[in-house]
Amino acid sequence: MATLTRVAESPGQGGRGASAFWGGPRHVVIRAYTFDFDNSYPTGGEDISGIFNDFATGGLLQILTNGAQADATNGRFVKVDYTNKKLMLYTALGTQATDTSDQSAITGVRLIAIGYPA
Repeated sequence: MATLTRVAESPGQGGRGASAFWGGPRHVVIRAYTFDFDNSYPTGGEDISGIFNDFATGGLLQILTNGAQADATNGRFVKVDYTNKKLMLYTALGTQATDTSDQSAITGVRLIAIGYPA
């Protein structure tokens, strides 16, 4: 099973001080996550709705990845599908990884989410 984990040292998680915030009527938080793919990649991407659940519906949400170098040794790249709340995996040739393929060698993909807390 693919695994999404909020990094304990994320701002606002008790490891590194308060959530980041600036101006306006609401504060903006920054949270870090890691993602480990598994041995059965589903067509359309892996579910990352847990990140979306941590943030307000309809509010600002930007998810940054280290996707350009997600795992250069395996020639894979990641992309966030905001509409379907998925993390998609592509080959260096720009095609999505095939359904039920083993992508378990790709672990520790870092995701940084910036938005209004739920």
